[in-house]
Amino acid sequence: MKKVLIILVIGIGLGVLVYGAKNFSSSPGSSVKPDFFKKSSEVKKTMTTLIPEQKADFSKDGSLHLYDENKETATWKLLYDEPGRLALILTLSFNFRSRCDYGGGEQICNEKKFENGKRVHVEGIINGDQLTVLKLKTLNEE
Repeated sequence: MKKVLIILVIGIGLGVLVYGAKNFSSSPGSSVKPDFFKKSSEVKKTMTTLIPEQKADFSKDGSLHLYDENKETATWKLLYDEPGRLALILTLSFNFRSRCDYGGGEQICNEKKFENGKRVHVEGIINGDQLTVLKLKTLNEE
């Protein structure tokens, strides 16, 4: 039993040494430090460098429509018009940057709060017939 315990302790010690060598070694004067030692503002700056902010290339008013509602393939689509072109459809996709305003300020999008036929203003990045939503705001119907 003592041999197993000694081998376990040696193994953990070697693992810590290898991890430390990979994550803490830097040249003298270098300010490189692992993420868990960074402030949240430093991590945010790093993340925006790795995943830069994207600019919307699509901005329209339209209405939300749920297709295949009772199936696993249920998807929200935006139905909108352009001059000379009626009833255009885009499939909506959401990611960690998608923000929705249901009338109480921006928050992370929650598709459970969507209403079929609801008028919305959407900004996002279009790719073929798919729109990655950056901002979605419900519009008051008059």
